[in-house]
Amino acid sequence: MKKKEIFEMTTHLDEKYILEAASEPKKNIKLKKRIITFAVAAALTATMSIGAFAAYKALNRESVGTFYESSAMDEIERKGYVSNQITENEHFRMTLDTAIKDDYNFLAVVTVKALDSYAEQYLEKLSEIATDATYSDTGEKLDGFAFLTGVDTYQKGKEYSMRLNVPVNTVNGSVDLSRPIHIEMKRDERNKTAENVDLFKGLNFDLKDIKQSKSVKFSSPSGDVLNVSELEIAIETDKIDVRKDESEISNDTFESINNISIHYKDGTTQSLSEKINIVAMYLTKDDRTVIIIDLRVLIDPDTIDYIEYIGSDFRAK
Repeated sequence: MKKKEIFEMTTHLDEKYILEAASEPKKNIKLKKRIITFAVAAALTATMSIGAFAAYKALNRESVGTFYESSAMDEIERKGYVSNQITENEHFRMTLDTAIKDDYNFLAVVTVKALDSYAEQYLEKLSEIATDATYSDTGEKLDGFAFLTGVDTYQKGKEYSMRLNVPVNTVNGSVDLSRPIHIEMKRDERNKTAENVDLFKGLNFDLKDIKQSKSVKFSSPSGDVLNVSELEIAIETDKIDVRKDESEISNDTFESINNISIHYKDGTTQSLSEKINIVAMYLTKDDRTVIIIDLRVLIDPDTIDYIEYIGSDFRAK
């Protein structure tokens, strides 16, 4: 990593920062790699409705391509991880393009379209949208949170692609992704206009009937475990403390994460150094750290022979 910038995420995230590390520009590479650390949980969120995914649906490939390579988008369409659900008010139109969950995360791509000058001004200033999240069946507030964030600079007049996450394990507790979840766009101090317009009024959706990704656990001889799904790699550890200074966290993690290599049963090897969207770190209620490596490619865990990480070979348990 050649450049590291630390900035405060929002006024809602006490002691929470985003560490953004952009690699050297490379041809056809659109994304900046970003580490998001959540030392004490609060919420950045979005509102999307997810229905059943029975029929084949085509993606908005321009928007989803912000986060996935072409081959991955082909697989997302083939496996039915597409939603195309829309929520809209006079200021914003939002489309949930993809929707998938594993044992550690609900993950989606959301396309945001500004419909007036108020929405344009918001996206020019902020790349996050706050929300509230509850279980649809009881109205109970989640023991966790959801967040919606973009990784690129908003370009006026164009659609803006954002990442929606609902992590399972945070300092607030655990989220049950088997239950329907209601996510409502939340007005806060950041999105107030001079005319006091509520930009997100009426934008709310229910996340339900989410397809489950295939997941396999890989362990090292020392007992460390990688939880590998089709869309990401999750690591639970007590060796990294997200409450450290952010520059210290980056030194601990970037090198090892960038050097992860997947060795497949067919003899091929894939380096993840240019396949990473976002690395998110969450402090759990029992003071462990969960690292989630969000990938630009889809992985079939059953085709993996072993994974090289932190000097060890991880094999399926």
